[in-house]
Amino acid sequence: MKTAYRSAIIFLVTLFLFGSGFTPAAPTDTLKVAFIGPDRNLYTWTSAGGTKKIFDAGDLNDLRISGDGSFIAFTRHDTEGRIFLWMCNFDGSNPHELMTREDLSTLKTNADSTSAGPVNLRWIPGTHTLTFTSYEIFDGPGMVLNDDLITVDGDTGEWSALLKPHHGGVAAFSPDGKWMALSTPSNISIMDVNGIPAPGPGLDFPAVMTYSEYQYYPEPVWASDSSRLAVFIPTDDPMDEPRGKSSIWIIDTVGSQPVRQVQITPQFIGPVTIAPDLTKFFYIREVGNPIENRRELRTALINGANGFTVFSGNAPDVFGWAPDGNVFAFRSTMEDPITVSQMNGSIGDLKGTERADWFKWVDSNRFLFTRVTDDTVELTLGDRKEGNQLLAALPVSTYFRMLVDFVQ
Repeated sequence: MKTAYRSAIIFLVTLFLFGSGFTPAAPTDTLKVAFIGPDRNLYTWTSAGGTKKIFDAGDLNDLRISGDGSFIAFTRHDTEGRIFLWMCNFDGSNPHELMTREDLSTLKTNADSTSAGPVNLRWIPGTHTLTFTSYEIFDGPGMVLNDDLITVDGDTGEWSALLKPHHGGVAAFSPDGKWMALSTPSNISIMDVNGIPAPGPGLDFPAVMTYSEYQYYPEPVWASDSSRLAVFIPTDDPMDEPRGKSSIWIIDTVGSQPVRQVQITPQFIGPVTIAPDLTKFFYIREVGNPIENRRELRTALINGANGFTVFSGNAPDVFGWAPDGNVFAFRSTMEDPITVSQMNGSIGDLKGTERADWFKWVDSNRFLFTRVTDDTVELTLGDRKEGNQLLAALPVSTYFRMLVDFVQ
């Protein structure tokens, strides 16, 4: 009798809630994912709405979501090689052009180039201001950056050159949105977001020989409190014998001299990956007879102390630190699952990540990765505790795989 009475109550409550138009609360997950599929169209995913195609053009090439998840900026490349900068709302509404090919062409500095394009699309944290560095477009391979800095107001569409060529660089913004580190092939400097230099000196270094048509641009890592950054600078000729020493430096925003933390000899120009808390790092180094092609994955504190070999074997793939800086991810071979490791050794594998070709931590437990099967490209949201969720599986393309960005 009691069971029947309870069932009747549940039925009446359910009838009232759903019959009266009441909608259950949507999932509270704030993760927003945007990606360009192999078809070069724009898609989004949320836990509440699933995966949606929001812009169907077949010519997208790059994208970046604003920090608040409102806007998606993206570039388009037409069949004639022309580049355009566009933007839309996250739901796909209000798609519009921010900079035309003619606008971008005004940024070129080389008479032999055909136009200029945007690289390193970044939104200044806490704002709707999009930034990028321009590069010269030639009829051939290679990429020559102009080391400028262009800003675009996402609300008004107005754009301007905040820093002229050779006075800017590739920008990495501090978490509080007040500072930017500007990288060039021979210098790291800090400015505020209005282009005013920080009180301290930057860091000059010899240009790095990359043995390719591309120049080396350092990638600074900001501390969470935005007071300082760490940056890895390779030796100027990483193939020279005997091998030279590379360095990790700390630069702050208050005017102190840059401080070298450690000198190491990694394989070629890295990867050397600094943890988000700037207290530790990992890197790959060559060991043994060169013809054996053996590598070690090493961890250490930022000053080089407490060195530890996490992995030894063929050259591994590395995927970076989780945002909390407690674990990082690597893989011994493409056929193997991605491994989660701490400073002193591995603690487990991420199931289902075999043959992943792109991986990024979302938080300390979740991660996104892509994988190419025989006929599809898959995008998956993984969780160390709860397993994996397939977000999209799209037909393979010969010329484009998938490009992903996310905020939460």
